[in-house]
Amino acid sequence: MKRRKFNQGFKSKVAFEAIKCLRTINEISATYQVHPNQVSKWKKQLLEGAPQIFANGKKFSSNEEDRKIQQLYRELGEVQFELNWL
Repeated sequence: MKRRKFNQGFKSKVAFEAIKCLRTINEISATYQVHPNQVSKWKKQLLEGAPQIFANGKKFSSNEEDRKIQQLYRELGEVQFELNWL
């Protein structure tokens, strides 16, 4: 049997449904055809990762994104300097 892979959107949708507690984990797992243990795992991951979203009042981002942002600011500064010089 081949393993199924789920995208982030699907996982978050199922985890949010589990957090709402409007239905049981078993009902949610039957609706989305996912094992109840998997639903519980995604719920736990969502609850553990939620504080990072609000850390320091900014969106959680990776180091690569931070480097790209810094590079863009550098380039913007250079362009503004050249524009002022002209």
